[in-house]
Amino acid sequence: MPMLLLVLGALGAGLFWYYRVRNAAEATREITEMASDVQSAARRFGFRRQANVHPADAVEDARLVGTALALALASLERLPSEDAYARLTACSRRIFSCPRSEAEEIVVFARWLQAQFTNRDEAVRRLARRLRQLANGDVVADLERMIEAVAPPAEAGYGVETRAVLERVRRTLRGR
Repeated sequence: MPMLLLVLGALGAGLFWYYRVRNAAEATREITEMASDVQSAARRFGFRRQANVHPADAVEDARLVGTALALALASLERLPSEDAYARLTACSRRIFSCPRSEAEEIVVFARWLQAQFTNRDEAVRRLARRLRQLANGDVVADLERMIEAVAPPAEAGYGVETRAVLERVRRTLRGR
């Protein structure tokens, strides 16, 4: 009987470690794939990292900045789900009139760009300012549609602070 328990215990420990190693390898593979996706998107959009310049200030494509701003605004209350990223990809495809692969790369790069900020409020402020520099005031309506794609107002249940941030972004983009 003790020998049977020993064999079962060793088998259980072996299975435990097998699944832990397999899950770690899968997570590493996903991170590597995500990094290569970001690199290919950056190359496609001509992004070049500059020394002593924040990545948001180095982006020259208003589509990338606008999509990152929509993600930053939508994530003020809670992090977007994978379904929200899919809706944002579809919305980007409609707004920018681009193929699905390009819309996916825009969203991947925007996710990376938004992740470069340590503070969401700073991300919103800086991205709104950069978007105003790159685009005209017509982007406000498109940006609002993108925010609704990521976090529909009925689903988001925006708080008072988030609504104030949204209004501040609208004023920044309109140049007031």
